[in-house]
Amino acid sequence: MAGAIGSVLVGACSAPPAPPDPPKPRGGGEMMFAEMPRVAPMAYFEQRCANCHGPMGMFYGEAFATTLDDAALIKVVREMVEGPAQSSLDDLSLKALVAFHRALRSQPASPFVSVSALAEGQLRGEVTPDSTVSIVVDGVVVDGTVEGTEWSGMLPSGWERARKILMVATKTSGGGRTEIDVVNDSFSHQR
Repeated sequence: MAGAIGSVLVGACSAPPAPPDPPKPRGGGEMMFAEMPRVAPMAYFEQRCANCHGPMGMFYGEAFATTLDDAALIKVVREMVEGPAQSSLDDLSLKALVAFHRALRSQPASPFVSVSALAEGQLRGEVTPDSTVSIVVDGVVVDGTVEGTEWSGMLPSGWERARKILMVATKTSGGGRTEIDVVNDSFSHQR
């Protein structure tokens, strides 16, 4: 862990993560996906915030943000993005970063999961470490691959005409579970 002042300054001045490729609009009865944030929230946090707040916010402590209502949490995250992180985020990316913070304080713990890209039938995104990811297309379950905080998975053939596509993330230890409908949401822990 970087404790030196030089490390903190380098982390605070680094370039923000590159935006993922947005999905292409679909027509003709094909499945539509929710808008995806341009900045992946977990990668942003690790690059811009972890030097002070620890990986996955481990320096926050048990009482992290328990006294903050939703509006106050949004305000604090925005102030940290614009202040110490020296950056700015579009509204959807800020909303995703706030949702990631909600996941950090959720009890019982349920994994954060996001969808950040769709290309050639493959979905990619982020998930809380120590989690598994499954894609459920009209009841057909496809297991995703998780490496660190990134996941990917191939959609089964015919997914374009599916009625429902869900992302399911499950913590390996503790069994917390999160589910999102990718037609309506591209990340979990929203309000």
